[in-house]
Amino acid sequence: MRKFLLAVLAALVLAGSAGAGRASELSDFNDATAEAYRHYRAAVSYLRTGNAALAAIELEAAAGRWRDVTGRFAANPPDAFAGDPAWGATLTGIGQSIGQALTSTDAGDLKRARETLAPVRGELGALRRRNGVIVFSDRVDEVTAAMDRLWRFRHERPDFGAAGTLRELTRGTAVLEHLLQRCQEEAPAALRNDPDFVRFLDSAAEGMERLWQAIEGRDEQLLINTLRELRSFERLFFLRFG
Repeated sequence: MRKFLLAVLAALVLAGSAGAGRASELSDFNDATAEAYRHYRAAVSYLRTGNAALAAIELEAAAGRWRDVTGRFAANPPDAFAGDPAWGATLTGIGQSIGQALTSTDAGDLKRARETLAPVRGELGALRRRNGVIVFSDRVDEVTAAMDRLWRFRHERPDFGAAGTLRELTRGTAVLEHLLQRCQEEAPAALRNDPDFVRFLDSAAEGMERLWQAIEGRDEQLLINTLRELRSFERLFFLRFG
């Protein structure tokens, strides 16, 4: 009986260790991806502002970090991704996009570099989404998507008298506000305690108040100015914390 109990206990310990190991593999993959993605975000920002030299430096760093990711995980995915038939192709494709963007940047074709690099963000998000993995970066992507939907009112004069327009503005503003609050609630502890992160979200909350004021007061100029401010915030938020 004692031998049986010891065998059961040993099996439970081994199972627990294996589970911890699998969780560690996923955490390691997310951390390695985040490190490459940090350089990717910086490159996107520099390309948008036309700084080819700094964009190239960040792309080189991103390419190197992504090679580390594929070298370690392409043939040995964490369990969460093991059943994904597009796993290998996705990792390879992202590496190729970064490399092609670097080539275009070195050639001075920043427009092509931006176009080549742009899909990477969505590909990483889709990879996690279809495998049931969520990281804070995905919450930042949701903020960007909500901002994109509101941004059309920066260029299209809103007809506040139209029920459909007012409904769309109100719904879009409520969604963006909710997503910003969720970023605050779901941020890792290190971010929640980061003074810059706190200031960013405090500034965003002030912008949301002005956006509500613009909608309630049917103030087109305030709406446009506030959308500009929030777009700038969203880009910086992605750069710093995405």
